[in-house]
Amino acid sequence: MKQKRIDAVVLYNGHPNIKLVGSIFDAFEYYFVMLEHNPNIKLFLINFNKTFIDYLYNIMEERYILDDLKWKENIIKIPLTSLIHFKFNKVLIVDYTTIPHTRGFLATKKIIIITEYYTKDKRFQYNKKLYDDVVYYTEMPFEYKDKDYRIKMLFNRFKPLKHVQKGIFIHSPNNINLDIIPTMLKLDTSKPIYYKKEKHMSNLFEHFDEYIYYHVNEYFDTHPRMPLECTYYNKSVKYIRSSDDNYKDGSYYRFIDLKENGLKDRSLNKNDEIIQQFI
Repeated sequence: MKQKRIDAVVLYNGHPNIKLVGSIFDAFEYYFVMLEHNPNIKLFLINFNKTFIDYLYNIMEERYILDDLKWKENIIKIPLTSLIHFKFNKVLIVDYTTIPHTRGFLATKKIIIITEYYTKDKRFQYNKKLYDDVVYYTEMPFEYKDKDYRIKMLFNRFKPLKHVQKGIFIHSPNNINLDIIPTMLKLDTSKPIYYKKEKHMSNLFEHFDEYIYYHVNEYFDTHPRMPLECTYYNKSVKYIRSSDDNYKDGSYYRFIDLKENGLKDRSLNKNDEIIQQFI
């Protein structure tokens, strides 16, 4: 009997330890909205150990309204070497590190990639000659793309916040001098101050009412999620650069767009052009 081909979101874990990155939330959100309209859609989590899986499940249940979805049943957890045993029809990739690891393992007709980083580098490209169709989507001007696309978020499944406390959340990637930020930026130190860490903070968005992205040019951020999430939750959102040079990464373009367009066309639903291809 011929094996039925699968439509799926595919995500590879490239980190030796538990590490939360925005692409994990992107993968789950696109999977959730696909599952609303296609009960056969799958989410493949590759090289995630049980501890990491349980950790992610707890976070998803904390952040999202999922009572109406049987979302765990369609998640396939496998090591990378097992990927060759599956035949796909269409695959969505939302994380650039998934690309070099799954090249040569992914048997599919079509690949859709929401481009993050390095996709001008052949190591982070799927060979278009090997597939019926490979399409790259992005809004960022520094990446290769076939189509312009605004990445979206599943706002209608975000859980409402219950008790939002006064506080300041600071994201300053690769900044080794976090302690001097409150003085440098003349922040209100009567408020608790939190710094973005790899470890998850339970009920994160209830701990602060002010979000600051302080860029010190030590990290190329491809497309940060939190500015959009904080805007959705009506928090004060600020973008501060340590210098006025020409270092323009995804955070720069994200905040330019946020200032000009707010959350216009950022809500993920069945009308999205990528979702339409999976339902």
